[in-house]
Amino acid sequence: MIAIRRGPYLRSAALAAGAQLAKPNKMWADHAEVITAGDYTGSNAFDLMVKWSDGEVTIYKDIDERTKLPTAADQHPANEIKIAAAGSTWKYAKGLATGKFGGNKWPDDVVVRWVDGEVTKYTNVDGTGFHAEQQLQAPNDLWKNHATIIAGGDFDGTTNSDFDLLVRWSDGELTVYEDLGANSLKKERKLKPANQLWTHSRVLVPGEFGGNLWEDDLFVRWSDGEVTVYGNTQADALGREYQLVPPPARGSALLREQHSGRPAEKETAADESCDSVCGPSLLRRISADK
Repeated sequence: MIAIRRGPYLRSAALAAGAQLAKPNKMWADHAEVITAGDYTGSNAFDLMVKWSDGEVTIYKDIDERTKLPTAADQHPANEIKIAAAGSTWKYAKGLATGKFGGNKWPDDVVVRWVDGEVTKYTNVDGTGFHAEQQLQAPNDLWKNHATIIAGGDFDGTTNSDFDLLVRWSDGELTVYEDLGANSLKKERKLKPANQLWTHSRVLVPGEFGGNLWEDDLFVRWSDGEVTVYGNTQADALGREYQLVPPPARGSALLREQHSGRPAEKETAADESCDSVCGPSLLRRISADK
């Protein structure tokens, strides 16, 4: 995540300064199915990896606030690297998580959740493609139907540069698999039990956004548009919550469109609900009204 410093924590440059990598367009809206970031080219700068709906996988090298991403299929910037062609088996990849999972010193190892629930790991992914595939989990219904979001971070505070795998399950449970490179999926810690709130998390991005030197700050975008970061999150406890973007105001047009379908002037506080959209602040607001 491109970031600038704001207080004790880092804030996304796109949030704080309006840096736009691509204008609104149908290509990214309709076909960019899974996105992750790491240093796949060894340049000590983060690259963006995109898995497209047709199975193509593309790396955009050295992303910063000046980067301009393509917005049409016939645009191919100089920093674009294709590592899997359209029609490849990668059309069956449902989740990607990048980290240091036992390969070289770069965060360029990728964990993949496939459509049938199989989980595999590739170490030292680079501009020539995916390498050294290792199966972490055979096809199964649990990971197929319930592992909603996966992400790589370092929540256990170890200094061995072995990242952990964070999983958000369909019932809101958050699980951390510690030191994935050494332990595979055998060392599971429950970060959060099943709950309604976290079923509304839509984007999870662990990173080193401030505080200590580990990638243990958890950036979250919620279904109601709120954006928060949980600083210094541990394998068994969320860190302190910082709000980067508040949820829409009570009775706003966004909330009306997403969960009430009625004109704003007819919407009251009693109409607010966490059934379809929610975030921490909205949940607290609703709870305070009861």
